[in-house]
Amino acid sequence: MKFSVNIPHTGPLSSPTAIRDVAQAAEDLGFDGVVVIDHLALQPNVKSMYDLGPKPVGIPENNLKKTLTPLYECLTTMTFLAGITKRVRLNSAICVLPLRNPLYNARQIATIDALSGGRVDLGIGAGWLKEEAEALQMPWDQRGARTEEHIALMRTLWESKDDYVSFSGNFYRFDQVDPQPQPAQKRLPILIGGHTPAAKSRAGRIGDGWITSHLDAAAQKAGMDEVRAAAVAAGRDPSQLKWFGSTDARFDAGQVKRPEELLATVKAYQELGVHSLNFSCQTRSMADRMSLIQWLAKEILPQFQGK
Repeated sequence: MKFSVNIPHTGPLSSPTAIRDVAQAAEDLGFDGVVVIDHLALQPNVKSMYDLGPKPVGIPENNLKKTLTPLYECLTTMTFLAGITKRVRLNSAICVLPLRNPLYNARQIATIDALSGGRVDLGIGAGWLKEEAEALQMPWDQRGARTEEHIALMRTLWESKDDYVSFSGNFYRFDQVDPQPQPAQKRLPILIGGHTPAAKSRAGRIGDGWITSHLDAAAQKAGMDEVRAAAVAAGRDPSQLKWFGSTDARFDAGQVKRPEELLATVKAYQELGVHSLNFSCQTRSMADRMSLIQWLAKEILPQFQGK
């Protein structure tokens, strides 16, 4: 089992120094990856329900700004991380594809993978924040279809052996574009996020795996079964899918909160066959963040890595 930690590139603790220190500590302490999230347009009042936790929840007024500002953008942060690390995987959890131009997005991600020596695990989703999509003029009712076409376009550019590539879809089209540089990885992993039936179907039909957020073991297992069923229905081999999950790890008042519960969660994910688990570290200070990462490296990683 592999482990990653979230990078403080959003919220009150975020800064260039914090991003660098956590990334380099994660690499030095033996973590397998680092994780970034994606938002582009935070607004004071939103009606959208956050649906990536155990259950959908409303967003209080100004909460996005309080919790996510300053907000260092996802892909440019990954580029920075590529330059200051040598080994850890660079994971987006998740990059909201339909908010972005797919040709530009494909070139950026291929560049990050090429410059990092093939270290990108691309977690993607269709998005949950309608107000953000509207600020970026992205039609909300077609985000799932746009996401799937976005993936097809990126794969076309990344995996073509031709000197020039053309693409014609319902939403995006171009003619005779040079695809270079392509990713360093022969097949850059696209892990599809989301807990809705549509997201799980998409993961099984066209994804390289499923990426989840803070599900308990029962919900994780049920979702994995749905993704496998979608893969079989699409004529794909479900044993080739990768499973990425995440769980909170908290540190406050000089101690890790509920370490026995955290250990039980990790064991449950391992028993389900989850390949990679991200620790979403929750702390009030950078000193606590570093202490928590050190504790995880000492107490958790040795029990599970390589198993």
